[in-house]
Parts: sequence; structure tokens; C-alpha cells
Amino acid sequence: MILTNLVRQLIAMAVAILVPAGLWAETSLTIGYLKIAQPRPPTLSNLDPVPEDSGFAGARTGLQDNLTTGKFLDQTYELITAAVGEGEDPLAAAREMLAATPYLVIDAALRIC
Repeated sequence: MILTNLVRQLIAMAVAILVPAGLWAETSLTIGYLKIAQPRPPTLSNLDPVPEDSGFAGARTGLQDNLTTGKFLDQTYELITAAVGEGEDPLAAAREMLAATPYLVIDAALRIC
């Protein structure tokens, strides 16, 4: 018991000495999520409802997971979302979002233009 506590203390001191202070600095990250409307493929079964916000819901779930872990490391995350309807310009929406953050997740078909 005493030996394991001593080993833990030695490891903690080694980490504090060897790990640069910059790794522990506060980090804030803004992530953009851009959903581009696309026609839905035919469903195999009408028993399973198709959620309208499936992409947004996944992004929000990932954000909550990152916030939970990040609070221990002094990291904060923010999610900004936008949607482009059919017939609207997806490139203009992407440029606008890239003006706010360099980190952009795009939910779109393979070919959108």
C-alpha cells in the first residue's frame, strides 16, 4: 500500500516535470456543422421513422461528449450549425461558415453542384 502510493507520487512528479506547460493550457474550439439538403433514398420499410435532425443530433451528441471530457482538461467546444435547402448555394454557406471557424463538418451527398 505504501509502495503503491509512493509510485503514484513519483509518476505524478515525473509527469509534472516532463510535460510542457503548453499542453495544459486552456483550449477553446469552435466547430461548424453544415447540412446540405438532399433527396432521401427510398426506404426499405416504413416501420422505421427517419429522423429529421439525424446529422444535427449526432453533432450535438459528439459535442456533449467532448464537453464532458474537456472539462477535466480545461477544453471548451462550441458548435455552430447551418442548413442549406435544395436550390440554395451550398458554397456560399460553406464560405460563410469558414469565416467563423476553420473546422467544418459537411453533411452532403457526394455531388452537390
